[in-house]
Parts: sequence; C-alpha cells; structure tokens
Amino acid sequence: MKSKNAEALIEILEEEYAYYCKLNELAAEKKETIIENDIDNLTRLVKEDEKIITQLNQLEAKRSELLVGLQGEEDSEEGLNYRQLMGLMNDNWEEKFTQVRSRLLEIIDELYRRNDQNRVLLEEAIKLNNFSFNMLKEAVNPTKNLYNKKRGKDKDDMPRLVDRRG
Repeated sequence: MKSKNAEALIEILEEEYAYYCKLNELAAEKKETIIENDIDNLTRLVKEDEKIITQLNQLEAKRSELLVGLQGEEDSEEGLNYRQLMGLMNDNWEEKFTQVRSRLLEIIDELYRRNDQNRVLLEEAIKLNNFSFNMLKEAVNPTKNLYNKKRGKDKDDMPRLVDRRG
C-alpha cells in the first residue's frame, strides 16, 4: 500500500474516532437529560447528534472511496477485509492502523452501551408518561363508578382536575 493511502486512511479513522468520542459524550449528557426530564436540552442534544452523524457519514464516504481504490490494487471481487488490508500495509502503518482500529472499536462499543441505556430510560419515561396521562384522564372523566351508581350523571358531581372556586 502506498504510504499516502495508508496515511489518508489513518487520518480518516482518527477523525472518525474524534467524532465517536463526541457522540459518546453527548450520549452521557442525554442520559442525565432524560433522567432530569429536560425535553428542551434533549432536543438540542439530538440536533448535535445529527450534525456529528452527518460528518461521520461524509468521512465514511471518503473512507469507502479510499478502500475502493485500494481494492483495485488488491484486485479482489469483494471488499477488503481486515486481514487483506493488513497484508497491504507495511509494518509501521499496520501498527498505527491496529491502534486506531482498537480505539474505534472500544469507543463504538461504549457508545452502543450508553445508547442502549438511554433507550431503556426513554422507554421507561414513556411508560411513566402514559401511566400519568391515563391517571389524569381517569380523574377528569372516570369510567368506573366505585361508590355511587349515579356518579358521573350529574355534572356537579363529577370530579374536577381544577377547582374553579379556589
């Protein structure tokens, strides 16, 4: 592999690593934001996520283009796998590539775990919101008459969420 191509690939992977670190930091912030139920901040964080993901997609396109060029050197029908790529690199670049790859895999794994935690927190928050909504709806318009069969028939007898007298 030409030194220029190897260097370009490592630079792209380093940039991807930096963006994944930012995503990981945002995922940690999102966890706290979800716990605090701060919807405005969560919206802001999701928008930041989208910007970073756009940047990652652009880097991924560059990386894919570079690998297609390398694949031409390898003359393979399928995409290059890790072993084939290592076979194309000299020892100096192979070591750097392996280090970057290792760090990328670690941060992506951590990001996956954090996003999974956030998903569970969001699911629980949605369940709690639905429960609260149903309780509120039941308080305003009860469907079960526990103590009085006439309850709900007389407009003044219905429970109110807000008392106008106060």
